[in-house]
Amino acid sequence: MGWLSMTSAGMAGHPNPKAYLDDQFTYSRALDGGGTRGMRVIDSAFVGNRVWYAAAEIISDDEPLYVIALVCLVRWNPKARDGYVFAYKDQEESMGSCEAGCPARILRLLSPTSKESALDWRRRCLVRLRLHARKVDNGMRIKLPRPVSFGDGHTGTEFIVVKRGEKITFRSDKGARPLPYLAFPRPGLVCRSRNQSSPHRLRGPCRVCDTCMMDSPMSANTPLSPLRRILCSRSNAVRVAAWMRLDGIHTDIVDTGEPLQPWLIVETTDALIQDARACA
Repeated sequence: MGWLSMTSAGMAGHPNPKAYLDDQFTYSRALDGGGTRGMRVIDSAFVGNRVWYAAAEIISDDEPLYVIALVCLVRWNPKARDGYVFAYKDQEESMGSCEAGCPARILRLLSPTSKESALDWRRRCLVRLRLHARKVDNGMRIKLPRPVSFGDGHTGTEFIVVKRGEKITFRSDKGARPLPYLAFPRPGLVCRSRNQSSPHRLRGPCRVCDTCMMDSPMSANTPLSPLRRILCSRSNAVRVAAWMRLDGIHTDIVDTGEPLQPWLIVETTDALIQDARACA
């Protein structure tokens, strides 16, 4: 099914997409041959302001039959200039949605199914939940998918987590000296810039503060085209990381110290974390 767009008047008084979709997918209709058929939303979640997940009970003649998962892609812009503030595209789990960020509480409500496409979607949701379940602890060893080079000449793929309060940095697994880069802390925490003596509060839609939005100084002699300079900027890295976070991918931005790739976006998922631990 395609996208359905509407103005705020078309939302029938519902204040947000979640309220509208909860009501839209709760209904009962009379059948031509007698009896009724309907659906009731048991629980739902609006994730990342872009995807609505729901556990919906299928009902026949007022008797519940089974529970399936619904997935709606959502576009929500209350200040849209054309007045079309809300649009959605509805799917159900057996349609093989690419969106697999369903909360665990909704997955637990679903009935058993034999549909392979629905089972595949549920497995992808469970894998994503497991990837984001573990925390990064002090002393944990992580492995990146490709080597990273730094201004001090160090190149490597394996590092050890060093946590000091809410700040997370890394050190080489071959020495005790911390590497010359900073992994920004999680949303809502404080960040300490390498050029500041005092911490400052993270803010903004991508949860990065104004100081961190500033690009690092780049020499005019650095052989970069104007487009490459934009792509190498910290603001561009922050913008890409924000998009990834909206997709549910946890990211950190790393200052590599290299002029041709000064900022590196690292996906901090459990897939990159090794079970082995080392002393910090």
